[in-house]
Amino acid sequence: MLIGDLNGIWDCSDCSSNRGMDRGSRAMRQYLDNLGMLSLPSSGFNYTWSNHCHGGNMVYSRIDRGVANEELWGLFPNTSIKLLPQSTSDHNPQVLHCFGKHVLSKRPFRFEAAWVEDQRSHWVVNQAWFNRSHPRPPYKTFG
Repeated sequence: MLIGDLNGIWDCSDCSSNRGMDRGSRAMRQYLDNLGMLSLPSSGFNYTWSNHCHGGNMVYSRIDRGVANEELWGLFPNTSIKLLPQSTSDHNPQVLHCFGKHVLSKRPFRFEAAWVEDQRSHWVVNQAWFNRSHPRPPYKTFG
């Protein structure tokens, strides 16, 4: 994974001017493509840098970004970048959000003592315990 100022645009839509991609941006993109790096999705702002010129000379670009390979995408499929507002820098700060495959439930499991009083609970436990089609039956795990 790489996050930061790559000092080049990913494609022509990453710049408010109509200059297109320069040679350095094309070389950077080719290099990252050869490494199998994919751009992380971002939210907050369309551009990450501004030249702070007033009037018709103002240019906005997205030269800061995060990239990751397929291995990271497999471990953290919901990874994204949140772009924050500029303050004293001409770049927007970036915050990485990584959320793995395992999402914790809002409520933890809680055993209810009343379940053992229900006549059907014994049948459910027996079915779960002795069901041989389960990928890892409990009698093989503990027996």
